[in-house]
Amino acid sequence: LLDKMFRTDTPGDRLAWERSTPLGLSDTVNGVTLGVDRAYMDGSRIVVGVTSDGYTYAGRATLLVDGRRAPGGTNSTHPTWAGSAHQMGFQTPSGIGDRASLELVIPRIWRQEPVDRRAVEAEPSPAFSPNVPWSGESSFPGKTPIEGPWRFHFELENHGGTGWRVELSAPTSGVTVTLHRLVVSPALIR
Repeated sequence: LLDKMFRTDTPGDRLAWERSTPLGLSDTVNGVTLGVDRAYMDGSRIVVGVTSDGYTYAGRATLLVDGRRAPGGTNSTHPTWAGSAHQMGFQTPSGIGDRASLELVIPRIWRQEPVDRRAVEAEPSPAFSPNVPWSGESSFPGKTPIEGPWRFHFELENHGGTGWRVELSAPTSGVTVTLHRLVVSPALIR
């Protein structure tokens, strides 16, 4: 499921997934097992592929890289009744070396309880569709929150990138846009 999710996303996501490190980690909390299958890091971004049992949505996560919080924590979820895939994305903190120690913390997930499939198929809804990705963090109507936290510790190679501190400003549509930092990495320009 994670392969399908990453291979149908952007070219940068596909590259990150192809170069990702297999991890095979799992953690069970309150009877729910989450797994960290693979992860990728370069000078701009960190992508983590998480799986879970059943039809679930993972909320915003926290990632520490060498003890520093990585900005972001966005999550794109592909839920199915057989299991769910979660693509979590973060920004790589500046100044990270060739390898880093990471800690991913997922505080909670939401589980969709099984429904009568005939009713779902008769009246499809994105809330029950196994092929509709979701991104964000909030409560999910009709879904049960399950409190964690699920914790994963692992090390990753930094696939590099180059960053520059700049101060460039330009007006556009009556608003001044300022660029403070530019990072070019194998999987993303940020």
